[in-house]
Amino acid sequence: MVDLEIFSNKLDKDATRIMHLSYNKARSRNHNQLNLHHVTLAFAELEPDLFNYLLRSLHLDPVAIIKEAEARLVRQKGKGEEMELSNNLRTLLKNALKRTHGRGRRLIEARDLLLAQYNRKESKVKKLLNRIGVLRKGA
Repeated sequence: MVDLEIFSNKLDKDATRIMHLSYNKARSRNHNQLNLHHVTLAFAELEPDLFNYLLRSLHLDPVAIIKEAEARLVRQKGKGEEMELSNNLRTLLKNALKRTHGRGRRLIEARDLLLAQYNRKESKVKKLLNRIGVLRKGA
């Protein structure tokens, strides 16, 4: 498993399952960097109802999000070297931990992984999704 740095002991059971599947998805593609797109696909696979509910509540199209994540992973070059966290995943985990602490919890839950990524108005991800037409009207 990839070294999750300071976040290793800050994930609850469901978030840990998502990170493990993310790692396996990256390994199966021979990627040496674990990123947001691996996490998105793992979340969609392990928690499909929650994934759909949360994204729709943010006025995002879950199907389009999955397609875009897949497309980006197809373009990612694999190196097969030791796995590391991408900078954007490190930022996601940091934001998820802030969200967790802001709600009086100690451990990052699965939903924090998704909401930290898509629920910030200034999010680069949200701006990109808006540009490519993934955001639904009213977002």
